[in-house]
Amino acid sequence: MIVAEDITSRFLNVISLFNGTIPLIAIQMQALRIGENITLVFTTVMDEMTRGLVDEDEDADAAPTDRDYWEKRATKATVALADDLLVLVKQFDPTLELKYNKFYIGLSREGQPFNFVSFRPKKSNINFELKLPQTDELDAKIDESGIETLEYNKRWGLYRLRLTKEQVKSKTEILRELMQLAYERRSS
Repeated sequence: MIVAEDITSRFLNVISLFNGTIPLIAIQMQALRIGENITLVFTTVMDEMTRGLVDEDEDADAAPTDRDYWEKRATKATVALADDLLVLVKQFDPTLELKYNKFYIGLSREGQPFNFVSFRPKKSNINFELKLPQTDELDAKIDESGIETLEYNKRWGLYRLRLTKEQVKSKTEILRELMQLAYERRSS
């Protein structure tokens, strides 16, 4: 947070270079004399800007990889879980394909990123992320399903779930439902 008496456009241009990488808030402070009293007035002139959706992330475009990269980083079995989850996604949008990036496996439609879900295969499971706002209703639905949840990512608005091979096979209904909600939100 930066608080200054005078925040010029030049100052905003300089600090905006950091914004998105380093969360910044710029507040302009003015002191006003009213009679014998001095009052401080604070005006937010720049608030934290997010870098955008995962599919807009420059790093993803700058660091494309392939399936072989992920099979070496995780295992063939856990990368295959992304294939199984893609089968569920294709039930409501058959045009989607896996897109292998350095930090995650996303989705693409007609060659363009279309990430409402993403996958991060590990050695013994797959971390599955859904771009949905956190609600008590969704929290309860996920808890009732017995799927292990990781901490909700507030910055990117992501539910993060850890799935085993058995869960991908046995929890298809709830997984399809969650993916369809994220898909509809992304498509609207």
